[in-house]
Amino acid sequence: MRVVYELRSGAMTYGLELEQVGATVTTRELRYTTGEPRAGLKPTKKRFASEADAGKYLRLSVTTILPRGYALVEGTAPVLDPAEDFRKVKDKTRAYRYFEHRDHGNFVDVDLDASNMVIVEGKIGEAGVETIIEHDWDGDAKTAYKAKLAELARDGYVLVEEPTPKAKRKR
Repeated sequence: MRVVYELRSGAMTYGLELEQVGATVTTRELRYTTGEPRAGLKPTKKRFASEADAGKYLRLSVTTILPRGYALVEGTAPVLDPAEDFRKVKDKTRAYRYFEHRDHGNFVDVDLDASNMVIVEGKIGEAGVETIIEHDWDGDAKTAYKAKLAELARDGYVLVEEPTPKAKRKR
């Protein structure tokens, strides 16, 4: 499956190509004039354990670019399910944390990426709503991240730990 999305912003046009071949998803930024891959930017390739996981990652990528205003210009749009759980294939930093409030049936996942804090909140079993909070520098972001984790603990959310792949092998 190969899809190309485009974003027009003033006089500029940005292109993004997503391609799934088997269990690998490749992302390329395209030149706005020729539609060819941008010089100096290597494509991002991600390999997954299964073709189904790769498809899920491709759909996750599409759900993150659509709110920014990208429109499909080539290929067939993947079918998106608003209740699809992307937690397994989501890009995560070491600061990624997933919380659930079992009494209310809600979840919150929090991730810190340099000076950006990414928060996804919603009902368990649904995709949730993503909010990106940008900070001027890493120190402000770390402070806000720690405050958010403390707030979630105060509000009754429980950290859900998923075993790492190494931990699964040891059993």
